[in-house]
Order: sequence, then structure tokens, then C-alpha cells
Amino acid sequence: FFKNCNNLEVVDFEKCTNLANVNIPTTVTSIGELAFANCENLIKLTIPNTLSQIDPSIVKGCKALKEIDFLGTLEEWEAIKPGYTELAIKIKCVDGEISW
Repeated sequence: FFKNCNNLEVVDFEKCTNLANVNIPTTVTSIGELAFANCENLIKLTIPNTLSQIDPSIVKGCKALKEIDFLGTLEEWEAIKPGYTELAIKIKCVDGEISW
């Protein structure tokens, strides 16, 4: 459902309880505020290194989410890293892991 998608806007998938695994394609360059907020059953999120912006609230309330696969390096994550999140999430990069 991401065909021809460049940006995930504010609350695009908020409270979508049917989402469990999301693989965001490389065509997406930004993820807006609360894009996946309160998706209670979201357990895996894979995001590409093509992102230039991630809002820190994208996974607010996603209590089942424990890790995000980032298809880039730790250095690339640090360059786009969003601010604080209330969740303890492990970010798995191609060259290591970091907590967010």
C-alpha cells in the first residue's frame, strides 16, 4: 500500500490495529508526526536509509514494538535520529545496534 509514496504524513496509520509488520520502501523520504502512533499490534518496523526526516512521535503508544530495522549505518541513523520517545526501542542498523 505504499505504491508511489514519498512521504508518510501526519497520522497516516494512527490507531491501525491490523498493522503488525511494516516495511517502508526506499521511495519514502520522510515520516511525519504520529504516523504509526497507537498501532498496538505493531511489532516490527523496517525503515530505509533514504529517510531525511523522522518525527520522534511516529511510534508513540506502540507498546508491542521493541525494535526497528534501519537499513543504513549507525552514522546514518545518528544523522536523522528523531528526539526522545517514551518507548525503549532497539534500532538495528547494518553495522550495529543502538537504543532509542
